[in-house]
Amino acid sequence: MRTMRQVIKQVKERNKIDLYSSNVKYQLWRLDNDEYKKLSENSIDIKDDDSFHKQINWFGQKPVKQLNLAELFTTLEWLFGKSSDLFDYYKGSFDFPLLIVLEKEMDTFFYGMDIFDSKGYVIFRLFKILNNNESKNKKLHQPVYELEFSRQERNHFLNLFYGYLIGCFHVLQYVTPIQPFLKTIEASWITYGYKENKYFETGYDSEEAYNTAVESFEEVYGSIYEQTDIDALLLNITS
Repeated sequence: MRTMRQVIKQVKERNKIDLYSSNVKYQLWRLDNDEYKKLSENSIDIKDDDSFHKQINWFGQKPVKQLNLAELFTTLEWLFGKSSDLFDYYKGSFDFPLLIVLEKEMDTFFYGMDIFDSKGYVIFRLFKILNNNESKNKKLHQPVYELEFSRQERNHFLNLFYGYLIGCFHVLQYVTPIQPFLKTIEASWITYGYKENKYFETGYDSEEAYNTAVESFEEVYGSIYEQTDIDALLLNITS
């Protein structure tokens, strides 16, 4: 039987980054939809206070050290590839599921992180992955993950990772040409994207104003939705 360490060493190419802090190494591996679903089914959520999320979600004019939705989305795609489709299309616009391999002197531990948005609010959801020998008894494992990955360490990691994202955003401006794009969050009448050499995030007071903004973008840059060649798809299915 393969160990969890062997499972993540796959032949297929995948996006991965390494972060270091003191005596801890963090490996962040991009997960596909099937991997994420299976790992989520064998995990327990980590409930933390909202201090980190309150810090990064600043509605209106964001502080200099925060990324707006357009900047964050662009950076996440640059690092981890295209967003998955495992999000609520009415309330959100992206989802990036990741595996965290936490390497400490005492041992190696496996956690997950799902980065997604909901009504304009960005969420970094952490969860502990349980191996084949571990029970899903939450009362049993909460003290365990506090010893493996304490609240203080989790907050430090999230701030470390977010700082890394900010640094990557500034780098990609010089190495990657950005094409105009628009993403929408219908539930909150929010649009964000890139046009005229600027990243933007805008909220609207009415559905009419929101729809007008989307139509104005499409008049200049074309449809915001990917066009599917239906004839080719049907031919591929039936041939």
